[in-house]
Amino acid sequence: MKKSILFLLISALSIFSYQAYAHGVWLAERVGEQTIVLGEGAVDDAYQPEKVLFVKSIDKDGNITDAKINKHEKNVSVAVDDNATAIVFRFDNGFWTQNQDGKWVNRPKNEVESAKSAGRYMKSGIAIVNKGSTVKPIADFDLQIVPKVNPLTLKAGDKLVVTVLFKGKPVKGAKVMRDYNNYYTDAVNTDENGEAEVVIRNEGLNVIAVGHKVDVENDPKADKYGYMSTLSFTFPFGE
Repeated sequence: MKKSILFLLISALSIFSYQAYAHGVWLAERVGEQTIVLGEGAVDDAYQPEKVLFVKSIDKDGNITDAKINKHEKNVSVAVDDNATAIVFRFDNGFWTQNQDGKWVNRPKNEVESAKSAGRYMKSGIAIVNKGSTVKPIADFDLQIVPKVNPLTLKAGDKLVVTVLFKGKPVKGAKVMRDYNNYYTDAVNTDENGEAEVVIRNEGLNVIAVGHKVDVENDPKADKYGYMSTLSFTFPFGE
C-alpha cells in the first residue's frame, strides 16, 4: 500500500514537471479573436499576458513588423493584418522548481530552500495565417518548426515536410507531434537533416509541435532548459 502511494506521488510530480515542459503555445480563434493559446492537447490554460515576450507579423514580402496585440486578463489576442502571411511569437513560462516537500513553485532554484530540481521553460509559435510564400527560419527563435511550403496551399490528407531547428541547426531524432491539439502522442521522428514528413489531419485548425530539452551546468537558477515550439494553421471553413 505504501509503495503504491509513493508511486502515485512520484508519478504526479513527474507529470507536473512534464506539463510545464510540454505545454505549447499556438494561435487559434477564441470568441471571435485570434488568440495566443497556452495548452496541451485539447486543454488550454489562462496565463499572465506579460509572459508573451513578443508578437511579430510577417507580410507576403517577408517584412517583419510588430503585430498589434490586446492584453486581456487571462491571455493575449492578436490583430491579424490582411497582408500578413504569418504571426510569430515567443512565450516565457518562467522557472519551475521542486521544493523539499515535492511541490512545484514558479520560482528559480536559487530562490527555493532545499530545492530538488528546476527548469526554465520557453515556448514559441509560428502561425501561418494566409497563403503566400513560405516562412523562413526566425532568427529570434531557439526552437522552431519550418515548413517547406506554405501549408495553406495544401489540404487535409496532404503531406507536409517540415524542418526542426534548434539555434539554427537541424535536430536529428526530434519527435514531431503531428496533431498536437487532438492526438499529441502521435509523433514522427526527424531524420539526420532535421526533416520530417507529416500528414495534415484536420480540415480546420492544425497544430504541429516539437519539444527539446537541454541540461545545463553552473546555472544557479535551473538544471535544464525546456523548449516547446509549434507550427499552426487553420483552413477556412468550406474550402
